[in-house]
Amino acid sequence: MVTEAGSVDGSDVPGHQTHRGGMQIDLRYVDDNGNPIQGREAYNSASADRMWDLMRMSHKAGLTQIYAGDESEWGDYSHRPAKSPHEDHWHISIPNPKPPKQ
Repeated sequence: MVTEAGSVDGSDVPGHQTHRGGMQIDLRYVDDNGNPIQGREAYNSASADRMWDLMRMSHKAGLTQIYAGDESEWGDYSHRPAKSPHEDHWHISIPNPKPPKQ
């Protein structure tokens, strides 16, 4: 469960299911102002600086399995899976026991 999240207006949102018993979390990309981006190619409009900060913080917290839509931009921290390219959202989790298939 994600229990501490906020909506755009700053208010709390109730906990919600994540993948694999709460070990995996999907997130929206953010723009230069920190606003969430929606759409099929949201990763193209994402703020590189903000995304790097979020990925570094996630990685430092142990969420080292990161899937994102632009491996050329965030390849040091993220992977772009062939079956689910993560163009409209990005994904963080603790590492799976099995590496993703290339």
